[in-house]
Amino acid sequence: MTTLIYGGGGHALEVTAAAWRAGVIRPDDADVRFVVAALTDGSRGDLPYPVLTDAEVAAFVDGATTRVIVAVGDGRVRERIVARLAVSGVDATFPNVIDPDARLIGAVPEGVGLVAFSGASVSLRTELGWHVHLNVDAALCHESVVDSYATLAPKAVVCGRAQVGARSFLGAGSVVVDDATVPADAVVGAGAVVLPGLTGPGTYVGVPARRRP
Repeated sequence: MTTLIYGGGGHALEVTAAAWRAGVIRPDDADVRFVVAALTDGSRGDLPYPVLTDAEVAAFVDGATTRVIVAVGDGRVRERIVARLAVSGVDATFPNVIDPDARLIGAVPEGVGLVAFSGASVSLRTELGWHVHLNVDAALCHESVVDSYATLAPKAVVCGRAQVGARSFLGAGSVVVDDATVPADAVVGAGAVVLPGLTGPGTYVGVPARRRP
């Protein structure tokens, strides 16, 4: 089946490696393409598959059902890519990319575009939205909720019954304590500790996390 990987940066390469390890794609697949917004020279020799621009996608897939891996680190951009696909006429499915060294104790919905890197863990009774990215050693504890397009950087931890809003970003080593909520569109800085009481989008840093002016 044709597979499109949206993105061309370092995160896309890491997602591609996880997809190889998970068996979602193979390095020698002839029907895999990277998709980037535009090319200045018509090529990207540093990527392991050929590259298309957005304008070339429809002709390449030619109406066939197409697997799409949205390999972009910024959840807001992931959401825009999925929205463009919805009106493009591409019949897209979104496989989960789960590294075999990820630790999934709880059930994970099929086909929601989840990316889970090596060491990422998902515990019991968790809820995951669409296109959530869990980087290396990120952890979701029991009964936590992570909404669509949220991103957890390496070693970020969401404790029991905590909630992470849509399109939010948790920096490396950050902790969301039990029962706390990260608002939608918030950015939590590396090493920050989120306690209950955060309200509204913004950038939160420190221990405990406070909104940065």
